Amino acid sequence: MNYFKNYVYFFALIFSLSFFIQFFPQTSFASSFYYPSKVQNSFKKLQQLNAAKLEQNFNILSLLPSNELSLLKEQFTKHLASIFLVSKHAVCTKNNPSCLLNSQKKYKQARKYIFGLLHLKGKSKKEYYINDIYCSRSFTNKDFPKNKNLGPNKIPLHTVLNTEHIWPQSRFSSHYPTVTQLTDLHILYPSDSKTNSQRGNNLFGEVSKVRSISCGTSKIGFSKNSSEVNFEPPNNYKGNVARAMFYFSLRYKLPISLKKQKMFKRWAMLDPVDEFEINRNEAIFKINKTRNPFIDQPESILYISDSWGK
Repeated sequence: MNYFKNYVYFFALIFSLSFFIQFFPQTSFASSFYYPSKVQNSFKKLQQLNAAKLEQNFNILSLLPSNELSLLKEQFTKHLASIFLVSKHAVCTKNNPSCLLNSQKKYKQARKYIFGLLHLKGKSKKEYYINDIYCSRSFTNKDFPKNKNLGPNKIPLHTVLNTEHIWPQSRFSSHYPTVTQLTDLHILYPSDSKTNSQRGNNLFGEVSKVRSISCGTSKIGFSKNSSEVNFEPPNNYKGNVARAMFYFSLRYKLPISLKKQKMFKRWAMLDPVDEFEINRNEAIFKINKTRNPFIDQPESILYISDSWGK
Protein backbone atom coordinates (compact mmCIF):
# COMPACT_ATOMS: atom_id res chain seq x y z
CA MET A 1 0.00 0.00 0.00
CA ASN A 2 2.83 2.44 0.84
CA TYR A 3 4.48 1.64 -2.48
CA PHE A 4 1.20 2.41 -4.27
CA LYS A 5 0.84 5.74 -2.46
CA ASN A 6 4.41 6.73 -3.31
CA TYR A 7 3.90 5.66 -6.90
CA VAL A 8 0.75 7.80 -7.27
CA TYR A 9 2.42 10.73 -5.51
CA PHE A 10 5.43 10.53 -7.82
CA PHE A 11 3.33 10.68 -10.97
CA ALA A 12 1.19 13.47 -9.52
CA LEU A 13 4.36 15.51 -9.06
CA ILE A 14 5.57 14.71 -12.57
CA PHE A 15 2.22 15.80 -14.02
CA SER A 16 2.29 19.02 -12.01
CA LEU A 17 5.80 19.82 -13.20
CA SER A 18 5.08 19.04 -16.84
CA PHE A 19 2.01 21.30 -16.80
CA PHE A 20 3.89 24.28 -15.48
CA ILE A 21 6.86 23.71 -17.77
CA GLN A 22 4.40 24.05 -20.65
CA PHE A 23 2.53 27.02 -19.23
CA PHE A 24 5.27 29.24 -17.81
CA PRO A 25 7.92 29.71 -20.47
CA GLN A 26 7.74 31.63 -23.72
CA THR A 27 4.39 33.39 -23.38
CA SER A 28 5.26 36.53 -21.47
CA PHE A 29 2.93 39.51 -21.79
CA ALA A 30 3.02 40.16 -25.52
CA SER A 31 2.11 43.85 -25.27
CA SER A 32 3.45 45.18 -22.01
CA PHE A 33 1.46 48.41 -22.09
CA TYR A 34 -1.72 46.35 -22.01
CA TYR A 35 -0.92 45.02 -18.53
CA PRO A 36 0.12 47.13 -15.48
CA SER A 37 3.63 46.81 -14.10
CA LYS A 38 2.45 45.23 -10.82
CA VAL A 39 0.87 42.33 -12.66
CA GLN A 40 3.84 41.95 -15.02
CA ASN A 41 6.31 41.95 -12.12
CA SER A 42 4.31 39.34 -10.21
CA PHE A 43 4.30 36.97 -13.16
CA LYS A 44 7.97 37.70 -13.83
CA LYS A 45 8.82 36.63 -10.29
CA LEU A 46 6.93 33.38 -10.77
CA GLN A 47 8.77 32.73 -14.02
CA GLN A 48 12.14 33.38 -12.36
CA LEU A 49 11.25 30.95 -9.58
CA ASN A 50 10.24 28.43 -12.21
CA ALA A 51 13.58 28.79 -14.01
CA ALA A 52 15.46 28.24 -10.75
CA LYS A 53 13.41 25.21 -9.72
CA LEU A 54 12.80 23.66 -13.12
CA GLU A 55 14.64 20.46 -12.30
CA GLN A 56 12.59 19.85 -9.15
CA ASN A 57 9.14 18.34 -8.79
CA PHE A 58 7.27 21.37 -7.49
CA ASN A 59 4.00 23.03 -8.34
CA ILE A 60 5.48 26.46 -9.05
CA LEU A 61 2.62 28.30 -7.33
CA SER A 62 3.55 26.57 -4.07
CA LEU A 63 6.92 28.34 -4.16
CA LEU A 64 5.25 31.67 -3.43
CA PRO A 65 4.35 32.59 0.16
CA SER A 66 0.57 32.49 0.56
CA ASN A 67 0.36 36.26 1.06
CA GLU A 68 2.22 36.92 -2.22
CA LEU A 69 0.11 34.41 -4.13
CA SER A 70 -3.02 36.02 -2.73
CA LEU A 71 -1.73 39.44 -3.76
CA LEU A 72 -0.99 38.22 -7.28
CA LYS A 73 -4.48 36.81 -7.66
CA GLU A 74 -5.94 40.06 -6.36
CA GLN A 75 -3.82 42.19 -8.70
CA PHE A 76 -4.67 40.11 -11.73
CA THR A 77 -8.40 39.95 -10.97
CA LYS A 78 -8.59 43.72 -10.39
CA HIS A 79 -6.70 44.39 -13.59
CA LEU A 80 -9.01 42.21 -15.65
CA ALA A 81 -12.05 43.80 -14.03
CA SER A 82 -10.72 47.26 -14.89
CA ILE A 83 -10.22 46.29 -18.54
CA PHE A 84 -13.65 44.75 -18.94
CA LEU A 85 -15.78 47.54 -17.49
CA VAL A 86 -19.31 47.61 -18.86
CA SER A 87 -19.12 51.37 -19.51
CA LYS A 88 -15.97 51.20 -21.61
CA HIS A 89 -17.42 49.64 -24.72
CA ALA A 90 -19.00 52.97 -25.67
CA VAL A 91 -15.96 55.20 -25.13
CA CYS A 92 -13.17 53.48 -27.03
CA THR A 93 -10.45 55.71 -28.49
CA LYS A 94 -7.29 55.06 -30.48
CA ASN A 95 -5.19 56.41 -27.61
CA ASN A 96 -6.56 53.96 -25.06
CA PRO A 97 -4.73 50.62 -25.42
CA SER A 98 -6.86 49.07 -22.66
CA CYS A 99 -9.98 49.73 -24.66
CA LEU A 100 -11.76 46.52 -25.56
CA LEU A 101 -13.09 47.47 -28.96
CA ASN A 102 -11.32 50.19 -30.90
CA SER A 103 -13.63 50.13 -33.90
CA GLN A 104 -16.93 48.41 -34.48
CA LYS A 105 -16.84 45.86 -37.30
CA LYS A 106 -19.82 44.71 -39.31
CA TYR A 107 -20.52 40.99 -39.15
CA LYS A 108 -19.67 40.52 -42.82
CA GLN A 109 -16.27 42.13 -42.26
CA ALA A 110 -15.67 39.96 -39.18
CA ARG A 111 -16.35 36.86 -41.29
CA LYS A 112 -13.90 38.08 -43.93
CA TYR A 113 -11.25 38.35 -41.22
CA ILE A 114 -11.96 34.80 -40.04
CA PHE A 115 -12.01 33.09 -43.43
CA GLY A 116 -9.85 35.43 -45.50
CA LEU A 117 -7.08 36.22 -43.01
CA LEU A 118 -6.94 34.66 -39.56
CA HIS A 119 -7.52 31.04 -40.61
CA LEU A 120 -6.58 31.08 -44.28
CA LYS A 121 -3.46 29.06 -45.08
CA GLY A 122 -1.57 28.54 -48.32
CA LYS A 123 -0.12 30.96 -50.88
CA SER A 124 -2.22 30.40 -54.00
CA LYS A 125 -5.71 29.39 -55.08
CA LYS A 126 -4.58 25.78 -55.50
CA GLU A 127 -2.95 25.75 -52.05
CA TYR A 128 -5.52 27.62 -49.96
CA TYR A 129 -7.05 25.67 -47.09
CA ILE A 130 -8.77 26.26 -43.75
CA ASN A 131 -8.81 23.92 -40.76
CA ASP A 132 -12.15 23.82 -38.99
CA ILE A 133 -12.49 23.66 -35.21
CA TYR A 134 -14.82 20.71 -34.66
CA CYS A 135 -13.98 18.14 -37.33
CA SER A 136 -10.19 18.57 -37.50
CA ARG A 137 -10.71 18.71 -41.25
CA SER A 138 -8.90 20.79 -43.86
CA PHE A 139 -11.21 22.45 -46.38
CA THR A 140 -9.71 23.31 -49.78
CA ASN A 141 -11.11 25.01 -52.87
CA LYS A 142 -12.15 21.59 -54.14
CA ASP A 143 -14.90 21.71 -51.50
CA PHE A 144 -16.45 24.95 -52.83
CA PRO A 145 -17.95 26.34 -56.06
CA LYS A 146 -15.66 28.78 -57.88
CA ASN A 147 -17.61 31.91 -56.95
CA LYS A 148 -17.80 30.99 -53.25
CA ASN A 149 -14.37 29.55 -52.53
CA LEU A 150 -11.35 30.33 -50.36
CA GLY A 151 -9.06 33.31 -50.73
CA PRO A 152 -7.88 36.54 -49.08
CA ASN A 153 -10.76 38.70 -47.87
CA LYS A 154 -13.32 36.14 -49.10
CA ILE A 155 -16.22 34.37 -47.40
CA PRO A 156 -16.70 30.77 -48.59
CA LEU A 157 -20.06 29.11 -49.14
CA HIS A 158 -21.77 29.03 -45.74
CA THR A 159 -23.46 25.68 -46.34
CA VAL A 160 -19.99 24.08 -46.44
CA LEU A 161 -18.02 26.14 -43.93
CA ASN A 162 -19.70 28.43 -41.43
CA THR A 163 -18.83 30.84 -38.63
CA GLU A 164 -18.96 29.24 -35.20
CA HIS A 165 -19.58 31.42 -32.15
CA ILE A 166 -17.86 29.61 -29.28
CA TRP A 167 -20.26 31.46 -26.97
CA PRO A 168 -23.67 30.93 -28.66
CA GLN A 169 -25.55 34.01 -29.87
CA SER A 170 -28.68 33.01 -27.94
CA ARG A 171 -26.66 33.28 -24.72
CA PHE A 172 -25.21 36.76 -25.35
CA SER A 173 -25.36 39.49 -22.70
CA SER A 174 -28.29 41.91 -22.80
CA HIS A 175 -26.07 44.66 -21.37
CA TYR A 176 -23.91 45.02 -24.48
CA PRO A 177 -24.85 45.66 -28.11
CA THR A 178 -25.48 42.36 -29.87
CA VAL A 179 -23.28 43.37 -32.80
CA THR A 180 -20.33 43.95 -30.44
CA GLN A 181 -20.57 40.36 -29.23
CA LEU A 182 -21.49 38.96 -32.63
CA THR A 183 -18.33 40.36 -34.23
CA ASP A 184 -15.91 39.62 -31.39
CA LEU A 185 -13.15 37.81 -33.27
CA HIS A 186 -11.86 36.07 -30.14
CA ILE A 187 -14.87 33.71 -30.14
CA LEU A 188 -15.25 33.23 -33.91
CA TYR A 189 -13.89 30.09 -35.57
CA PRO A 190 -14.50 28.32 -38.90
CA SER A 191 -16.62 25.21 -38.54
CA ASP A 192 -18.02 22.47 -40.73
CA SER A 193 -21.57 23.74 -41.36
CA LYS A 194 -23.35 20.51 -40.45
CA THR A 195 -21.46 20.20 -37.17
CA ASN A 196 -22.04 23.88 -36.45
CA SER A 197 -25.79 23.30 -36.75
CA GLN A 198 -25.61 20.18 -34.58
CA ARG A 199 -23.82 22.08 -31.85
CA GLY A 200 -26.45 24.86 -31.93
CA ASN A 201 -26.56 26.57 -28.55
CA ASN A 202 -25.76 23.43 -26.54
CA LEU A 203 -23.31 24.03 -23.73
CA PHE A 204 -19.88 22.46 -23.84
CA GLY A 205 -19.40 19.41 -21.69
CA GLU A 206 -17.69 16.05 -21.32
CA VAL A 207 -20.06 13.59 -22.94
CA SER A 208 -20.35 10.19 -21.27
CA LYS A 209 -23.56 9.00 -22.93
CA VAL A 210 -23.12 9.70 -26.65
CA ARG A 211 -26.22 10.53 -28.64
CA SER A 212 -24.31 11.11 -31.86
CA ILE A 213 -20.72 11.57 -32.99
CA SER A 214 -20.30 14.49 -35.30
CA CYS A 215 -17.76 13.97 -38.12
CA GLY A 216 -15.87 11.47 -35.98
CA THR A 217 -14.17 13.95 -33.65
CA SER A 218 -16.88 15.84 -31.74
CA LYS A 219 -19.53 14.29 -29.51
CA ILE A 220 -23.11 15.23 -28.71
CA GLY A 221 -24.88 13.67 -25.76
CA PHE A 222 -25.32 13.68 -22.01
CA SER A 223 -22.72 14.36 -19.37
CA LYS A 224 -22.42 12.13 -16.33
CA ASN A 225 -25.36 12.49 -13.92
CA SER A 226 -26.99 15.10 -16.16
CA SER A 227 -30.02 15.24 -18.46
CA GLU A 228 -28.59 18.27 -20.26
CA VAL A 229 -27.42 17.76 -23.84
CA ASN A 230 -23.78 18.83 -24.17
CA PHE A 231 -21.34 19.21 -27.03
CA GLU A 232 -17.74 18.00 -26.65
CA PRO A 233 -15.13 19.34 -29.12
CA PRO A 234 -12.03 17.36 -30.14
CA ASN A 235 -9.12 17.33 -27.69
CA ASN A 236 -6.85 19.43 -29.90
CA TYR A 237 -9.25 22.39 -29.69
CA LYS A 238 -10.46 22.09 -26.10
CA GLY A 239 -7.91 24.63 -24.88
CA ASN A 240 -8.95 27.12 -27.58
CA VAL A 241 -12.57 26.71 -26.51
CA ALA A 242 -11.75 27.10 -22.82
CA ARG A 243 -9.71 30.28 -23.28
CA ALA A 244 -12.36 31.80 -25.57
CA MET A 245 -15.11 30.99 -23.05
CA PHE A 246 -13.22 32.54 -20.14
CA TYR A 247 -12.45 35.61 -22.24
CA PHE A 248 -16.08 36.11 -23.24
CA SER A 249 -17.33 35.50 -19.70
CA LEU A 250 -14.99 38.16 -18.37
CA ARG A 251 -15.42 40.61 -21.23
CA TYR A 252 -19.22 40.65 -21.10
CA LYS A 253 -19.79 39.85 -17.42
CA LEU A 254 -21.46 36.52 -18.14
CA PRO A 255 -21.22 33.77 -15.50
CA ILE A 256 -19.83 30.29 -16.03
CA SER A 257 -20.94 27.66 -13.53
CA LEU A 258 -18.33 26.36 -11.10
CA LYS A 259 -18.64 22.91 -12.64
CA LYS A 260 -17.93 24.26 -16.13
CA GLN A 261 -15.07 26.41 -14.80
CA LYS A 262 -13.33 23.31 -13.48
CA MET A 263 -13.88 21.53 -16.78
CA PHE A 264 -12.51 24.44 -18.83
CA LYS A 265 -9.43 24.61 -16.59
CA ARG A 266 -8.82 20.92 -17.32
CA TRP A 267 -9.26 21.56 -21.02
CA ALA A 268 -6.78 24.42 -20.93
CA MET A 269 -4.23 22.05 -19.38
CA LEU A 270 -4.99 19.29 -21.87
CA ASP A 271 -4.56 21.60 -24.87
CA PRO A 272 -2.01 24.37 -24.07
CA VAL A 273 -1.61 27.54 -26.11
CA ASP A 274 0.18 26.83 -29.39
CA GLU A 275 1.89 29.02 -31.98
CA PHE A 276 -1.22 29.36 -34.13
CA GLU A 277 -3.29 30.62 -31.18
CA ILE A 278 -0.58 33.13 -30.24
CA ASN A 279 -0.34 34.42 -33.82
CA ARG A 280 -4.12 34.62 -34.07
CA ASN A 281 -4.28 36.68 -30.87
CA GLU A 282 -1.64 39.04 -32.26
CA ALA A 283 -3.51 39.41 -35.56
CA ILE A 284 -6.77 40.22 -33.77
CA PHE A 285 -4.93 42.81 -31.70
CA LYS A 286 -3.72 44.50 -34.89
CA ILE A 287 -7.28 44.59 -36.21
CA ASN A 288 -9.13 46.05 -33.23
CA LYS A 289 -6.66 46.46 -30.35
CA THR A 290 -8.16 43.68 -28.24
CA ARG A 291 -6.36 40.75 -26.62
CA ASN A 292 -7.31 37.54 -24.88
CA PRO A 293 -5.25 37.62 -21.65
CA PHE A 294 -5.66 33.87 -21.21
CA ILE A 295 -3.59 33.39 -24.36
CA ASP A 296 -0.99 35.99 -23.37
CA GLN A 297 -0.56 34.42 -19.93
CA PRO A 298 -2.10 30.92 -19.90
CA GLU A 299 -1.45 30.25 -16.20
CA SER A 300 -3.75 33.17 -15.36
CA ILE A 301 -6.67 30.76 -15.80
CA LEU A 302 -5.61 29.24 -12.47
CA TYR A 303 -6.31 32.58 -10.76
CA ILE A 304 -9.91 32.86 -11.87
CA SER A 305 -12.06 33.48 -8.85
CA ASP A 306 -14.85 31.03 -8.12
CA SER A 307 -17.05 34.08 -7.54
CA TRP A 308 -17.14 34.57 -11.32
CA GLY A 309 -19.38 31.54 -11.52
CA LYS A 310 -22.79 30.91 -10.09
